Amino acid sequence: MFKFFSLLKLPKHRQFDYQPRYYDEQKEELEARIKRRQSDNENIRAEERLRSGFRQRKTEKKKIDWGQSIFILAFSMAFVGYFYFGNVAVWGLGIFLAVYIYVRRRLS
Repeated sequence: MFKFFSLLKLPKHRQFDYQPRYYDEQKEELEARIKRRQSDNENIRAEERLRSGFRQRKTEKKKIDWGQSIFILAFSMAFVGYFYFGNVAVWGLGIFLAVYIYVRRRLS
């Protein structure tokens, strides 16, 4: 038979592919218990990590970063100094920033 040219797509023959599944109650129950046990173990591990983190945090000494305090103080002084001395205070802040950044980079 001849096949004629067509603008419409004709349906093709489809095959039915059926693969039977078997239900095994014992296997399903075992898998459910295994999943429960794994999730319980994960919860316990997460709890232990949290507790150990809190223990470590209590024992660590707090380190004070004086650099941030000095930085805020310098900006405050430059802001107030601008009203009293004008642009000289702004230039002083610029020089201070350059020295501060240089020192921080050298120490890191």
